[in-house]
Amino acid sequence: MFRDLNILIFAILLLITPVMAGTTLFVPSEGSVSSTGVKDITNAPGGSLVFATDTGLSEYNGEWTITHVNRTDIGHKDVIDVPLNDYILAVEYDSRGNLWLGYTNGLQIHNSSSTITIRDQQLLKNLDVRGLQKRGDEMWVATGNAGLHCYLDGEWTWYKPFSEGAPECYQVAGMAVDYSTGALIVSSEEGGAWILAENGGYKGFVRLVEDDEFISSGMGQVRSSSFGGVFLFNTTAVVGYNNASGLYPILSVEDLNDQSAAQEGILVSRIYDIVQANDGQYVIATDGGILCWKDGQVTMHLGQWDIKNNIVHKLFIDNSGRWWFANQHYVGYYLNDYSSPVMVLEIPDSQVNNTSASDVSVVPPSTSGMPWPFEDIWNWLNSLF
Repeated sequence: MFRDLNILIFAILLLITPVMAGTTLFVPSEGSVSSTGVKDITNAPGGSLVFATDTGLSEYNGEWTITHVNRTDIGHKDVIDVPLNDYILAVEYDSRGNLWLGYTNGLQIHNSSSTITIRDQQLLKNLDVRGLQKRGDEMWVATGNAGLHCYLDGEWTWYKPFSEGAPECYQVAGMAVDYSTGALIVSSEEGGAWILAENGGYKGFVRLVEDDEFISSGMGQVRSSSFGGVFLFNTTAVVGYNNASGLYPILSVEDLNDQSAAQEGILVSRIYDIVQANDGQYVIATDGGILCWKDGQVTMHLGQWDIKNNIVHKLFIDNSGRWWFANQHYVGYYLNDYSSPVMVLEIPDSQVNNTSASDVSVVPPSTSGMPWPFEDIWNWLNSLF
């Protein structure tokens, strides 16, 4: 009997030991994330996450809170701190902990007690706020077809498109900071990328590279690299840039197809978003799921079986190391434990369309001192004797 019991225990432990990693999925609803149309994500000072979506502001701190426009307040002159609308394009915290929100019709800045709404076109030449990027005490604002604005210590500076010291584009699509140098890099789909040069009293943008092929490549998005420098991408390719190496290739869609197709028969034709993990690997959102790339090869693929829908359009890595993603049907995160094999906790397909947000979440670890689910199994084994 004891020999059989030992075999049973060993088999159970083999099955459950790898369950240290996996995906947690949230179905948009009143008690969950407001929408899968996630436009931007940022870490909040208190440890929570703030999501700008196309149907309101969502905050996650273990539970979800959604802020919507109260239509009955619109037009009341004594109400000054209501959201401008439910379609939010950008979200960022400044160095003082104030929350900045970019809308299609203006900008709002929230602190703990009040809200400032900016719709004055003497300050913002275009009210369509497409991007926000903190750099030290500065806040950089990308606005529609009016280029860039910078806010610092109560002063606004407009970098008029094609003027001296401004990027030669009307629409800035991406902004990122090279944390090894402190430089700001901005990118455009219509004419290349620019870096903010600061020399003495001069402060203006110069082209990142003068290569005509790069300028016409439409590398419209830029992200900070974990090891200094930045990387830029379009729908089919990724390149890196730093002071030492200049511009260098990283990967293309063809590289991903060479290996992802062999793994699971998934054909990748489009890159939607990319982030870089602290270990250096690139986490890539595609129309074939989420792929990880490091040292010239695909290191992992999260596809239909893991995230339920392969069209992934947004990625973000939070301060806790969770890989957040948004696809056509879910918002969720992947949590990786590098000390154990990857095993994803799955929800049967028959349940996915008929469950609440709590039903599709991974069961959290126990905090009683023994890792879940060992505690329950240990108690069950003790009950046998």
